[in-house]
Amino acid sequence: AMTAASAGRDLGTLGPLVEQESLEVQALMMSSTPPCLYMGPGTLAFVHAVRQWREEGLDVYLTLDAGPNPHLLCEGRDEAQVLAQIGQLAPRATVLCNRPGPGVTLVDDHLL
Repeated sequence: AMTAASAGRDLGTLGPLVEQESLEVQALMMSSTPPCLYMGPGTLAFVHAVRQWREEGLDVYLTLDAGPNPHLLCEGRDEAQVLAQIGQLAPRATVLCNRPGPGVTLVDDHLL
């Protein structure tokens, strides 16, 4: 499902799948022995905020890295509004905006 949604550039399908998988990884880490508790109050605030923003009509989804850092996925047209929401929630947050790269390039030389 993720492959098809990604290939079809379907954020409405991809976003919930990515978000669910991310939370499942966090749950798995919390249930390990010893437990890894990366998700602190600030991270949990982002989880709740992103859900609220979606209820308010903003098409944004959350994923987490192996630690406590939230990564938000949205369409370019929603970037300014997502940045404004982040600014209200966490004014001192460092925000990095990523966009698709130029694609694959074949080269004749290698590391050898």
